[in-house]
Amino acid sequence: MCSTGSAASGGTEQHAELLQPAPGVYTYDAEGEEGLSLARHRQAWGPTMPATVTRGEDGCWSLRVEYSTLHWREFDFCADGRVLEEVGGTIYQGFDFPVWSSARRPSSPATRRCR
Repeated sequence: MCSTGSAASGGTEQHAELLQPAPGVYTYDAEGEEGLSLARHRQAWGPTMPATVTRGEDGCWSLRVEYSTLHWREFDFCADGRVLEEVGGTIYQGFDFPVWSSARRPSSPATRRCR
């Protein structure tokens, strides 16, 4: 789902800069799991979860969250004045099973664009 939100008032260029985090790798505390009901197989998240911020052009940037070695999600954002908009992203998810692995990375993970 794509959404928008507004920041505090002020100059447009200043807001675009404030709506972009510094590029780099961030580490978050994480706890949880995900699984498939058919196979009763679970994959744990945490205890930490890395997230990478990369800057693009024209006030845009991406946040890639590594939930586990087999699941990541990238959120693409663009600042337009005082508004931060999620404009798309990419998702990859695989599962390892005792007999076979679905962890082969697809040639193109699921991608969505809002613009």
